[in-house]
Amino acid sequence: MSIKSFFTLSASATLVAGMSLFVATIPTEMPQSLKVDALENEEEHEHRSIEGAIRSVYSMRLNEVTGTIEPEWVEEAIVQADAMRLTRRANKPLKWEEMGPDNVGGRIRAFLIHRDSGNIWFAGGVSGGLFRS
Repeated sequence: MSIKSFFTLSASATLVAGMSLFVATIPTEMPQSLKVDALENEEEHEHRSIEGAIRSVYSMRLNEVTGTIEPEWVEEAIVQADAMRLTRRANKPLKWEEMGPDNVGGRIRAFLIHRDSGNIWFAGGVSGGLFRS
């Protein structure tokens, strides 16, 4: 066995032994204090984001001038809900009203200009769809 191969073999053995000791000393679980902090941060973030969403939807329903919800609107909504309850049928088609956002998808994954005509453009949306100018 030559010195070069002996050196390579001993270096490899040392490297393997060092890696196995290093892997053995890595903790496999997160300490309890970090688990609690991570859980609290996650709950706090979720609370803030839900609260912000509720506030945003609520603000869209406010009167732009007074900044309040008009009592007539509440009464009208109750009347509409009662009418819907009376006319509800399983085979009646649903009627949806879009509340937003208006730019569905919003992002472009691919953009192409037609090789023969610069007036024809294609855009491929991230959420699907191919749009042509």
